[in-house]
Amino acid sequence: MVEKYSVGEIYTETVDRISDAGNGLITVGPIQLNLGKMRPSRVGDKIKFKYTGGQSVEIIGFPTKVRNPIFDDDGPNKNDLLNGNQ
Repeated sequence: MVEKYSVGEIYTETVDRISDAGNGLITVGPIQLNLGKMRPSRVGDKIKFKYTGGQSVEIIGFPTKVRNPIFDDDGPNKNDLLNGNQ
């Protein structure tokens, strides 16, 4: 548990960086809270979230469970999806 946060409470923080895996991160002392997949353009944005314990949060305010083929592993056809080919 991160001492700064209480489980179940809602907070607003700035996205510090995007990990190599494409996850948004908020740094709290030596700990990084994982916001899940997000675009690099979100760095510096304020994000509202519910702290769920450990290094996990639940984003509030924009969908995070929507399937996104750019972030999903769609196998060998991923480049076709990125190029707009079906």
